[in-house]
Amino acid sequence: DFWMKIEVETNRFMHQHGVSETLHTNVVELKRWFGLLMIIASYNLPNLDFYWEEPNYSLPHLLHPFFRPIMPRHRFTFLSLHIHLVNNLDDVGRDNANRDPLFKLRWVVEKFNKRCKKVWQLGVHVSPDEGLVPTYSPNPIESFCPKPGGSYGVLIRFTCCAEKWFCYHIFVEDKVARTLSEKLDLMLVGVK
Repeated sequence: DFWMKIEVETNRFMHQHGVSETLHTNVVELKRWFGLLMIIASYNLPNLDFYWEEPNYSLPHLLHPFFRPIMPRHRFTFLSLHIHLVNNLDDVGRDNANRDPLFKLRWVVEKFNKRCKKVWQLGVHVSPDEGLVPTYSPNPIESFCPKPGGSYGVLIRFTCCAEKWFCYHIFVEDKVARTLSEKLDLMLVGVK
């Protein structure tokens, strides 16, 4: 149902923007897109085009012959621009005080957390962690990373098992001003 919902919402978004039905997507293609995205995130090259280059044996770090048969570069870019997780028409509007700042991601975060709790069991040693996902557009939940050359992004907090090295719970920071105690309470959900 996870992939089906993304297929439905992505195709709805394409339809709303006048994209021909021949360009609509399906679950198999979405899984391929996501798989390529995971490889790109894990193996960072200076330019996205390098992943679709012809094999170059003089520069082995540019050797990615499997990207082309999985999905053409132009299709990967097209899907990246059109992937949608929710129907934008269900949004109450940015000016509404009751608007959920995670409207577009809330169900994915909840599904992830529910699945983790079903599959994993925390050990004795628990580690809270956090990471900043860079953003490139204005965002009401942006945080600033004070490190040198710091950037803005969405702060994600994790509850991890320090013994088995898995994530048990994620919390996307939706309010910038929280006390340390509040942050720990949100991160250590389900921890005894």
